[in-house]
Amino acid sequence: QYALLSNKGFSKNNMDLVFATLETSYEVDSLNLITLSGNVFTGKNNSHQSFVNEMSNRMQQRQYFYNRTAQSKSDMGGSNLGLDYQHSFRKPGEYLTLSYRLDYSPAGSVSDTWYDDVQNVPYPLLRQYIDNDAHTEEHTAQVDYVNPINEMHYIDFGAKYIYRKNASDVLYRQADTEGVMHDITDPNGKYDQLRNIVAGYADYQLKYKSFGAKAGVRYEYSYMNVDFDNNPERNYSASMHDVVPSVVTSYMISPMSTVKLSYNMRINRPGIQSLNPFADESDPTNITKGNPDLDTEKSHNIELSFSRFSQKFMINAGLNYSYSGNGIEQYSVADGG
Repeated sequence: QYALLSNKGFSKNNMDLVFATLETSYEVDSLNLITLSGNVFTGKNNSHQSFVNEMSNRMQQRQYFYNRTAQSKSDMGGSNLGLDYQHSFRKPGEYLTLSYRLDYSPAGSVSDTWYDDVQNVPYPLLRQYIDNDAHTEEHTAQVDYVNPINEMHYIDFGAKYIYRKNASDVLYRQADTEGVMHDITDPNGKYDQLRNIVAGYADYQLKYKSFGAKAGVRYEYSYMNVDFDNNPERNYSASMHDVVPSVVTSYMISPMSTVKLSYNMRINRPGIQSLNPFADESDPTNITKGNPDLDTEKSHNIELSFSRFSQKFMINAGLNYSYSGNGIEQYSVADGG
């Protein structure tokens, strides 16, 4: 009966953006430096959408039809504030750094969706209002030590602690058949995700004649706790251990030509938009929701590169291979045909 779903329409977006940056330093003496820095990139996006939705059978005969209109506002961007203290030793290039950083990213949105010219639609189309107050807050403390032992050997190591909070609080309203709006409590509409991350790293660098190599490893332990205020039986906690290696080798063929071979692994943790389990049903033919059970995404990268330069020209060529066995992706399923 149903074969072709057509969505046609237009959308209009207006964005107001604010960007500012600040950095100031105070040199206590020749060996001690304090730096304060901050960035603000924030804004709002106002959107208006109007779509015609039509379902047809295989003979392209209309089965049902409706218009959907939506107005929404959403937050974007993020802000950060950092404080660094650097102590330099008497040996050139040897120093110790203590750092703190605060990051805040709003992810809230408000949307109002309604329908008209409804014809033979087999499911109820009721006006919906969604106010999702969401944000990510992150605190990072870090210590780093660098020591160029001599012209051949170089080491650096450090440790980091991250406290991250993803929060979402959804106010959901829906109209009844008389058009009166009512508050509806969604069991997954309000939740807090707290994550504590402890990491340590060490790097070693070797330079010998025309050959260079750098090997490093980072270990991360992550503990996550998720609380659903309206659905406490869904509360859960989980821990993850990640070992992240990297290797870079280089050979200088001549003073103007270098070839490099490198490997590294990157990890990507899901953000609040991917984790939020609230089901947005404002478009009944395209329901979206997140998955709070997502794990860390790991990707492996190998690159071979060649560079050559002279006074008149420069050449850079590279071959890259990347693999991710369990990537965070968006997927779609068809429900009930």
